Amino acid sequence: MIPRMEFEACRTIIQVALMIQRQGMFSNFLIVNLYQDKQHTCASASEDLRQMVVVAGLDEPGRQVPVHATLVWLDVSGKPLARRLPGQLVWGRCNFAADWVAMHLEQEAETGIWRLHGQGFRDRLAGVALATGDIPAFAGSWADVSLHMPGAARYWVGL
Repeated sequence: MIPRMEFEACRTIIQVALMIQRQGMFSNFLIVNLYQDKQHTCASASEDLRQMVVVAGLDEPGRQVPVHATLVWLDVSGKPLARRLPGQLVWGRCNFAADWVAMHLEQEAETGIWRLHGQGFRDRLAGVALATGDIPAFAGSWADVSLHMPGAARYWVGL
């Protein structure tokens, strides 16, 4: 059975991907939904919805790619809140400092879904991803790719 948080993450990724394709924003792109792996067992709805959605347009190859990140959570009354944060996807640099997520992206052979293993912000950070288009970087190693979002750790940890 798929955990609730991962189900919500997959649903969000599909919605964002459809919006990108309808608007023709990018032909090559990566969408990542990060969350804490242990959250699907939390009793609190505010903890259970905490997630970060990251969109990177990869039409132009480069070692640093701007990303659009949105941190989503519920306030004490159950109202959804969102904060947008700028960031970048960095190849060739692996960093475990605050505001960085060291990433390892793998494609599952049976489903074709990209699964993200991340380390940063908080323990047990996990996620799912959708990569689409002709993206040469995906053929290489993702062992040295990091996601940098200044200020993200402050918001993520403070919720």
